Amino acid sequence: MEFSNDPVEYGKVIEQKVMKGNERKYYKIKYTKWYGSIISAYTLGCILRCAYCWNYNKNQNLSKYRSFKSPREVAKRINKLLEEHNCRFCRVTGGEAILGYRSAEHLVEIINNVEVEQFLVETNGIILGRCPEILDMFEDVKNKVVFRVSIKGYDYSHFERVTDRPGHWLDYTFNCIRELSRRKYSYWVCIMDEIFQEEGIQKIKSILSSLGYQGHIEVESLNLSYPGVKERLEERGFKITKRYRDFYVECNT
Repeated sequence: MEFSNDPVEYGKVIEQKVMKGNERKYYKIKYTKWYGSIISAYTLGCILRCAYCWNYNKNQNLSKYRSFKSPREVAKRINKLLEEHNCRFCRVTGGEAILGYRSAEHLVEIINNVEVEQFLVETNGIILGRCPEILDMFEDVKNKVVFRVSIKGYDYSHFERVTDRPGHWLDYTFNCIRELSRRKYSYWVCIMDEIFQEEGIQKIKSILSSLGYQGHIEVESLNLSYPGVKERLEERGFKITKRYRDFYVECNT
């Protein structure tokens, strides 16, 4: 894939791979028990190459997947599963939900057409932080959209090791957090426990406090069972001690 140091330009490259008109590639849409009970639409494509990503191999082999779905097709499938499972929540996961303007428009149309209390958008926040005007597109669905912003590093060097991308991109994630707060969107942030460890968690708490973040930090536990995760982490110099814990911490403690 043609790489660019500008995440917006690279996002366009990935969108070309995973979108056709207003349709986007998905490889499954199903009921899952994450967050208790949620309908998950699994998509493809990301501007990062995170060492621990469970969707890594799919994101690096986009041409293998040929199923494009329109927003209305995705919404129809989600609504059917919501009814079947008496579920109130859904999300887009797997690839990065917002690669640029085209994928954002696709996503907003899905949200507009699903009959759900809460729609979770999982994002690294980089495109939103680089182009915060994209958030204007979500104003009409603000009452049911919630962003989950995954922070990939606590400084430039750490971010580069995790993502295999330029360290300054981390600033865009933090700007996304500023913009979500300023525009009064519902959101929370998350990090990976074993990748950040105690020192990194404290650094992130300090950074988020300086941004005025008032919410909690979701701390995920690493899953080493996905193909290639352990090997990629070792290649990038991470020595992992598995801690098997998922928890939340308050930013101001």
